[in-house]
Amino acid sequence: MYKILTRLHTLSPGVFRYHRVKNDQGKWVDFQAETKEEVEMEAIKLLKRVGCLDLKVIQEEPYYIDLDYSEDEDFDGEDEGARALAMLQYMGWGDLRISDNKPFSIDMIWGERPAEEEETYAITIMVPEGCAAEPTSIENIKKDTSRSAVITFAKPVEAFHLVIDGEQLNAGIPTWIDYEVLTDTMGVLTFKSITHSHVVEIVIDK
Repeated sequence: MYKILTRLHTLSPGVFRYHRVKNDQGKWVDFQAETKEEVEMEAIKLLKRVGCLDLKVIQEEPYYIDLDYSEDEDFDGEDEGARALAMLQYMGWGDLRISDNKPFSIDMIWGERPAEEEETYAITIMVPEGCAAEPTSIENIKKDTSRSAVITFAKPVEAFHLVIDGEQLNAGIPTWIDYEVLTDTMGVLTFKSITHSHVVEIVIDK
């Protein structure tokens, strides 16, 4: 048997009570349901008046609340949806609106919430003839981490510059990249606090 608890907004935090409904005789009784479907329908109705964190379902199986975004290509559902779920901690679902005329829905899903996959990035290094990079491809880079590659020249070079994602950098290396000279033909290129994937091309200045 499933029951629903709703939060009481009192001076004492974390106080819940049983959700009550009127029975066939018009009397107020504690809501209870035998199936997931019944309690899910009631929970979705309650989310029009309470926030996600103000509702609990008493049952042995885990569940979570999920927001489904519009497929409209002009609607930034991921960004607006994340803000919406955060706002639901403080207001009811009926008090919230996401972009005029943009469809969205909320669902109660049975089971454990899937772990979010951490976004990773890649650095691809392109080198000219007479130059080598080890490695030439750095993958599975976690956000805000740093990675390095050893650059080796066949003969000493006076200077080189980088082309990053197709943009010529003739005025020097950007602050998120360091180059440490080891010998006159070798150095270490370090990419710091990486937040995007990049293609980095080394161009030897003639």
